[in-house]
Amino acid sequence: MNLEIKTVVRNFGLMGGYERKVYITPDGDEHWSMAYAGAWRKGAQAALSGKPESSCPYKDHRTYYGAVTWSRAFQRIWFAGYRWGRKQETTVGA
Repeated sequence: MNLEIKTVVRNFGLMGGYERKVYITPDGDEHWSMAYAGAWRKGAQAALSGKPESSCPYKDHRTYYGAVTWSRAFQRIWFAGYRWGRKQETTVGA
């Protein structure tokens, strides 16, 4: 299974005012951060290797005052990759 993450440059802003790298995962989602794309890949690899959902390495961290942190964003992206991997498993196995 190819889990290659493609890198493209997109123009943003008024009339293409600036360029930015965008990382595209195999499910077609675009991420502005290579770290997010890496979290997606880790989730897909976990699903394809048969690990349970509870194996997500991104735990819910809170600040001292109880506010949420960026760990939630990484969790969501990891689970998106995991769900994609599970879907691939069932598609290939059918």
